[in-house]
Amino acid sequence: MKVDDILRIQKLASRIRTVSVVSQEGEVCELGEEGVQDLLEIQQEQAMEIERIAARLLKSVTVR
Repeated sequence: MKVDDILRIQKLASRIRTVSVVSQEGEVCELGEEGVQDLLEIQQEQAMEIERIAARLLKSVTVR
């Protein structure tokens, strides 16, 4: 995997988390607030996992 690919993964994960956090601050209508909050928390967890994987891969690529 190229360093550029890993950096892109990190950027996408960061965007996912940012959108999730911003969405939590807005009003929620259709799914119900609790359901949407659960979905947003899952989205944030997934974004953090992507960032952790990308960081680990980036370290392994740059160490070589």
